[in-house]
Amino acid sequence: MARGFWAAGALLWAAAIFFASSLADLPGSWWLSLPFGDKVVHAGVFGLLGVLVYLATYRPRLSFLFSSLYGVSDEIHQAFVAGRTADVRDWLADSVGAILGIVLVVYLTRRHHRRDNPVQ
Repeated sequence: MARGFWAAGALLWAAAIFFASSLADLPGSWWLSLPFGDKVVHAGVFGLLGVLVYLATYRPRLSFLFSSLYGVSDEIHQAFVAGRTADVRDWLADSVGAILGIVLVVYLTRRHHRRDNPVQ
């Protein structure tokens, strides 16, 4: 049940990414003009995707691979959207965010598991 919940969350988040990438101008996107603002947003968005995929699969490598490849597809998609461009640096930010999110959730879940099941 829980894995299905996280898988649905990952699919919905991927759909939200696709939708946002389809817009030429994101509403309220003034923060994107801050230094490295767009890279931080990319990292955060794909960090969350990595976390959701990990919680659905408990497979960190698969979660990273899926998130990173989805980042590639997102950049390709943006190449066909008026007012948007494909940028390899955005994909790198996506991938860095995914790995950071996955590493964090792996650490937290393992720490929680150790606390609940101490070795005697």
